[in-house]
Amino acid sequence: MKIDVAFGIAAVGIAMYLISPTRKIERIARAISVAEGYGKPGAIPTVRNNPGNIKNAQGEIITYPTPEDGWKALYRQVLLMLTGESRYYRPEMTLEEIARIYTGEAAYMNWARNVARVLGVPTNTRLRDV
Repeated sequence: MKIDVAFGIAAVGIAMYLISPTRKIERIARAISVAEGYGKPGAIPTVRNNPGNIKNAQGEIITYPTPEDGWKALYRQVLLMLTGESRYYRPEMTLEEIARIYTGEAAYMNWARNVARVLGVPTNTRLRDV
């Protein structure tokens, strides 16, 4: 087993498992959760223990058994984004570019602005520079 302390991961073959998120991963995950409305009573991400509003391969929002499971899934997603291992996102993408794909909505800039506000950066900041 290879431990990569810089990203807080353990890699077994090509599979990666988050041991503990780095501060950067936590910050980005928190910003995404705010943009998704997690923590608001009755909001879908809150009800489904899914702070990232993560969807499965069929495009359905996943319900996690516990909030901790939802956070682990979001931390893993952010890790994949930062390492370039994601199918959709790359570290050189700006928050605006990520928002366009992540939300799949015409109002993607609202999401980008919310994430950027929480992170204290402009929306044209590249993910790797957060």
